[in-house]
Amino acid sequence: MTPPTKILPNQHNARANTGPKSASGKPRSSANARRHGLAVPIWSDPTLAAEATALAKHIAGAASARVMAHAIEVADAQIDVVRVRRWRLDLMRKHLSDLDDSDGPDSKCKKASIVANLATQLQSLDRYERRAVSRRNRAIQSLDAIRVLESLSVEEAGANISVGTS
Repeated sequence: MTPPTKILPNQHNARANTGPKSASGKPRSSANARRHGLAVPIWSDPTLAAEATALAKHIAGAASARVMAHAIEVADAQIDVVRVRRWRLDLMRKHLSDLDDSDGPDSKCKKASIVANLATQLQSLDRYERRAVSRRNRAIQSLDAIRVLESLSVEEAGANISVGTS
C-alpha cells in the first residue's frame, strides 16, 4: 500500500504528466493511436461490432437486459484486446519476414535496426493492450456483481412467495 506521505506527491506528478504539452506533440500523439486504428471504437466497424454482439450473447446466455448490457461491455473490451494482439502479430510477421538469411556486411546492422524499431512499436502497443485488459477485467467484475445481485433478488422473491402462501 502506498504510504500517506507519498499519495499527495504522486497525485501532483500524475496531474503534471498527462501527455504532450506542445502544439506539435498533441497531434503527433493523437495520430499514433489512429495509425493502427486502435482509437476507433469497435462499434464503428460492422465486422467487429458483429463479433462483439455474438460474444456478448455467448457470455450473457439467456439472461436479463442488465446482464446483457454488462456482457456487451466485457465483449467490447475483449474485442479491443484481440485487436491489439492481432495488430502486434501482424507487425511482428511483417518485420520478421524482412529478416533474410543474407550474410552481407550490412546484414547485421539491418537486422539490429529492424529489431530496434520493432521493440519501440511493440512497447507502444503494450499500453493499448494494458488498458483494454484492465477495462475487460473491470467489466467482468461488474458483470459478476450484477449476476450475484440478480440471483439474490430471485432467491429473495422466491422466499417472499413461499412465506406469503403459508
